[in-house]
Amino acid sequence: MKDAVEGMIGKREHFYAISNIDAGPDEIEARLQEIFRDYQDCASIFIFIDLFGSSCWKAAKLLAIRNKNVRIVTGVNLPMLLSFLTKRERFPADDLESLVRDAGKRGIESRS
Repeated sequence: MKDAVEGMIGKREHFYAISNIDAGPDEIEARLQEIFRDYQDCASIFIFIDLFGSSCWKAAKLLAIRNKNVRIVTGVNLPMLLSFLTKRERFPADDLESLVRDAGKRGIESRS
C-alpha cells in the first residue's frame, strides 16, 4: 500500500511501512519500537493496521498502552492513507482520526 500511495502522491516524510512476513509478535513489536524511538515526543502518532486483532495490532496495542500519543487505526485502505497524508498537517489529531475513518468507509462500495 505504501508503494501505491507514493505512486499517487509522491514520497512523504515520516511515513513508514513494516512487514510481518517471517516475523513473530516480538519482532513486529521491535520493528515498531525502532521507528517509535524517533517520534516518541510527537503529540500524536498514527499506526495503520490492516486487520483488527492481528499480530501487528497486538504489537501496536502494547505500544499504545505504554504511550498515550499512539493512535491505532485498523481496516486500512488506500483512501484512508491518502486522506491522512494529505490532511495531517492541517487538522488536529482528533479531527484527523475522524476524517481518516470517514474516508475509509467511503472507500468501501459494493454494487451488483
